Amino acid sequence: TIITDERWSLLIPLSEKQAANLKDRTSIRVKFLKDDLTQTGDFSIKEIDGSKYGKIDFNKGLIRYASDRFLEIELVTNNVTGLKVPLSSIVTKEFYAIPSKYMTTDKDTQQSGFMLSGRNKKGNSTTTFINTGIYGRDEATDEKTQKVSYIYYVDKSKFNALVEPDSGEKFIIGDTEVLEGVYCINQGYAVFRRIEILDENEEYAVVSKETYNGLVRYDRIVKNADKVSEQDILY
Repeated sequence: TIITDERWSLLIPLSEKQAANLKDRTSIRVKFLKDDLTQTGDFSIKEIDGSKYGKIDFNKGLIRYASDRFLEIELVTNNVTGLKVPLSSIVTKEFYAIPSKYMTTDKDTQQSGFMLSGRNKKGNSTTTFINTGIYGRDEATDEKTQKVSYIYYVDKSKFNALVEPDSGEKFIIGDTEVLEGVYCINQGYAVFRRIEILDENEEYAVVSKETYNGLVRYDRIVKNADKVSEQDILY
């Protein structure tokens, strides 16, 4: 083949979802996995034999890839930054949602937790401090006062009724929320960590680095979460 200029094109197969997401684009940035270089090209969608393809036209860089019939690439479609996790690592779990005003601190241990309402063997009302892990939190704004507080997410196995530390007001737990997360295995056993997905493709998700009690860089996670249960010991 005689190469007379640097103009060249790539054709990439697109799923219906990908075609819908990219339909308004006229240009796109591409990362070539062969050498980790990136380049921007003109983008259009073509339909061939009933299937959709993305056509990317470049005006430089051909000399680097002229000998390759096929290239592995990644489309750089946004500037989202975060932690990359496989979709196979993501699980969901249901938690109780508890207003932050019910959280208190144990005077002896200085640990944060909740006062659990119950009864002793004589039938008298009791309160017991329960230290539990907080799996996540979200902001909540009071519609009347516009005061911002938090909703904490806790393991459903820990509670039934709580007591507000200052007023003694009781709160019957019932509201739940399903959170997305992964199993972290830094300590040798599976622990659920909440994630907040910023973007994803067919294999990976980019999750926030700012999630409360979430993942941080270098955390070890389970790749195939469907084969693991929480608290499983993994060597």
